[in-house]
Amino acid sequence: RNLIGSSDIINTRYASLSKASTSEDVDLSLDLKDLPVNISQIAISPSKTKLFSLMSDGVRGIFSNIDGGSAVGIFDTPFKEWLATWPEEKTILLNTKPSGFAPGFAYFLNTQTKQITRILGDIYGLTTLASPDLSTILFSESGSGLFTLNAYDTKYNFRYEVPLRTLPEKCVWAKTEKNVIYCAVPENIAFSTYPDVWYQGQINFADSIWKYNLQTGESREISNIQNEFGQVIDAINLSISPSDDYLIFTNKVDLTLWGIQLVEPVKKIQINPLDAINSSSTSTSTASSTR
Repeated sequence: RNLIGSSDIINTRYASLSKASTSEDVDLSLDLKDLPVNISQIAISPSKTKLFSLMSDGVRGIFSNIDGGSAVGIFDTPFKEWLATWPEEKTILLNTKPSGFAPGFAYFLNTQTKQITRILGDIYGLTTLASPDLSTILFSESGSGLFTLNAYDTKYNFRYEVPLRTLPEKCVWAKTEKNVIYCAVPENIAFSTYPDVWYQGQINFADSIWKYNLQTGESREISNIQNEFGQVIDAINLSISPSDDYLIFTNKVDLTLWGIQLVEPVKKIQINPLDAINSSSTSTSTASSTR
């Protein structure tokens, strides 16, 4: 995605990578296809086969194949300021763009029925991150110059505070462990209007990576980034590997890509068969002498 020239027109393209194998090597070609201009927000389905596009003129929400084909409108509203994520195959999460000066709202949009359901509302500085099964929604709330991270249980309809002072945009749900999140947590937070000053780049954070279990309350610091990398990183766009062994994120300050190994690698030890036999013989001799 990029701006066309010096204009404010947003250009979005879909890229398909194809392979042509020969006897000697593999040639890769990148096929580009233009999507409609001025798409303000994009969300991709968990299966990576569908696309939800929010157009800036209206706003219209378009449901299509990943390459923009078979497009159909499923959302239409006069309000323009929206954020979109796609946590579950049939459900899109729509969030009004957040500000510490105004209450925010969050809705579920069913991609099949086009039905919109209000989930959260009247919360200042509201941003959200839904779990893959939609059972829990992480959300932020601003006030008194700071912000809190909270969780909303969609089944039992109750909220509770999460003891990590960070934003949902700095978290990701674990793939193999239910109710577990990994979050980039700022070491220090200055009093100001959040998330406005952070979105505007007036304030950047120095993060550590934490693991937290929403069910048991167990928390553990995975990495003190500044100590381990020797660099201050304000982590965004967190993603995790299918086995929960690698965490990838972007430094908001300079858009560089970083990764952390969450699980210690298994050490492989090669044993010489003769050593194993000698070791077994020694053990037998020792046992015999002991008797």
